[in-house]
Amino acid sequence: MALLPGLLWFGVNWLACIVATPFAWLGRVAFSRPWPVVAYPLDNKRAEYWGSADGAAAADALAQRVAREIQDRGQPVSLAAPTTSPDFAQDLPQEPVINRIAGTSRSKTRGCD
Repeated sequence: MALLPGLLWFGVNWLACIVATPFAWLGRVAFSRPWPVVAYPLDNKRAEYWGSADGAAAADALAQRVAREIQDRGQPVSLAAPTTSPDFAQDLPQEPVINRIAGTSRSKTRGCD
């Protein structure tokens, strides 16, 4: 009986997606919204390369060209390179995590002596 709310929520979620999909597709076609194309290079699956095309046929052609680029070069050259957040661009210190955690907790408690 405890599984019923989860299954109900899952079913409602799928029903909402099925109902919304034709409207999203119609909006793309009718209002000329660009079609997104996303690719991941071979050497870094976390990096997303983004691009867009005007229409489904152009997006398909771009996706095929990007697939060939990834096979040949390993990088999707036709798409925009991912941007790296400044938080992730810096090199982390090479000391153990436990020392960093202990160092921050000591520095927070020094004024309480």
